[in-house]
Amino acid sequence: MSSSSAGPPMLRPGEMLVHQGAANLHRGSKIGGWLHLTTQRLVFCANWSDVRDPPLEIELADIEGAELCWTRTLGIPLSPTSLAINLKNGERQRFVLDRRELWQEKIRAQLS
Repeated sequence: MSSSSAGPPMLRPGEMLVHQGAANLHRGSKIGGWLHLTTQRLVFCANWSDVRDPPLEIELADIEGAELCWTRTLGIPLSPTSLAINLKNGERQRFVLDRRELWQEKIRAQLS
């Protein structure tokens, strides 16, 4: 993928966009951008103000599951607005987004 803005990712042959929306990625600090779910990947593209961070691409085949979790600051749970993407290699990516239950449902549908 060559896009570093919050615009839609370049799709691969046969790949289709399933869902997209504004999101913040947790990487020590919150990085604002846009999350895209396709039939092959989950792609986070940072806003132009955050171009220092390359797009995050997660192949659906690498995802173990998606679980609802709390948004935390300094380790303190503040609000139930996050979704954790658990990877098969043990890593976890956390996103703050609206309608996290819908995101969870759509990701699970693509994994099945």
